Parts: sequence; C-alpha cells; structure tokens
Amino acid sequence: MNGTADTAGTLTDAVLDLAGARIHFDVRGTGPLLVLVGSPMGADGFAATAGLLAADHTVVTFDPRGTGRSPVDDADAGSPVAVRAADLAALVEHLGQGPATLVGSSGGAVVALALLQTRPELVRAVVAHEPPLQELLPDAAARRATGDEIVRRYREQGAAAAWALFMAAANLPGGPPEGPGDGVRPESPRGPGLPTVLSLPIAPTGPTAPLVCTARGPGCPARTARARTGNARTPTSGTSSCTRCARRSAGCPIPAPCAAAG
Repeated sequence: MNGTADTAGTLTDAVLDLAGARIHFDVRGTGPLLVLVGSPMGADGFAATAGLLAADHTVVTFDPRGTGRSPVDDADAGSPVAVRAADLAALVEHLGQGPATLVGSSGGAVVALALLQTRPELVRAVVAHEPPLQELLPDAAARRATGDEIVRRYREQGAAAAWALFMAAANLPGGPPEGPGDGVRPESPRGPGLPTVLSLPIAPTGPTAPLVCTARGPGCPARTARARTGNARTPTSGTSSCTRCARRSAGCPIPAPCAAAG
C-alpha cells in the first residue's frame, strides 16, 4: 500500500495491491470504521457525505476494481459480486480497524450484503440503499437477459449505448453520465468498468409505474428540481412549464405549453 496525506489528515491516493487489480482508496477522520461502498459509483461520489461523517468516524471510500482510479490487469476478466466482496474484505482487513459499518448504495449495497454473508466477522452493520436484487423478482430470468444485453452493447458499442439500456431497465430517466469515460470500451483498463458493474442484478427499487417523462434535456427544471414518488419523477413547486424535454409521454405533470408536446 502507498499513498499521500493532506494537512487535514485525509489519506489520498492510497493503493491496495490485490490479485489482478490495484484498489485506490481514501481515508478521512478518526473513530469507528465506516466504509462507503458504491458500484459503479466510486470515491468521488461519496466525497461530500464522507467529509461530514468523518467528524466522528474513520470513513473509507474507494474506487471498485475496473473503475475510476482502480485499474485491472485484464479488462475482460470480469468482477462479479463475489470478487468485489473479496476486495472489500481485503480492504477492511488491511485497515485493521474492523469490524466495519458498511453503507452500500445500488450495486455497492449488493457487495456489502455479500460480504456480510461470507465474512460476517468483518461487519458490524450494513446499511443497504437500493440494492438491485433481481433474483428476488418473479421476472428474474428476463432481467438477467437484459443484463447480458447491456454487457454486449457495452463491448460492441461503448458506454453510451449500454447506459441507455441500463437506465431504461432500471426505470430511470436520462442518458449516460457525462464525463471522460463516455464511449470508452473495455479494452481500456481504466475505463468505466461497465461489463463488471452491470453484471450485478438489475431491478426497480420501488413501484414500477411508468415514468412520466422518458427523456429530459440538459437544463430541464423537472430534471434538476424534482420530487420522487415511487419511480415517477414529478416537478417540485415552481416548475410549471417545460421547454427542453426531448420527448413527452402521457401523464406528464408539466402542463402545456411545452415545446415537446405532441
């Protein structure tokens, strides 16, 4: 392991060498060990939360293998949940402050639950935020097939095509995330790691009511200022019109006039 520390005591760019990957992680604060686990989200996505929790905890964030700062030796090897749980176990053991409280979001929640199953002695508690546990759903086989198709599109067409199908399968609006990883294919060891991330189960996390709007353009007030009710997005108070939505569907709560209406 190597790394650097800033003047606030935050260990940055620390690296844990594991079989086939180098896991970059950050440590903030002192106190009981708390690990924030994402997938595909890495350390940057947890930065603000980690800073607050570090007031009374040792907070660890990291980039999962094949994502962000954590390159892999073989981009085609894949990293199923069991491998990512083993990575998390190695990180907790390396830190030597366990058992750890794990806060997992999305695919990271699946990884945290897997570690609890396989290495319970390393885990104090798990907070599982929206774990996509497709095997508990009656249409699990269809969702596995969708996951395979997402991986195929990523390998053949790049990240944007894969994210578009992922968002549709998860009943979420919008398109692929904007950033340098867009369009990167898996031959790049520092690519976004979608083949491994999207092999995690995919399932809706609430009621499966149709989205009121299936595509919102940049700057749409209903995209940036919205309230959530189940899986439907509705605008918050004060957003009474929409002029930049690329496509409008029946039941959209934004009244006319709308440039996309019709």
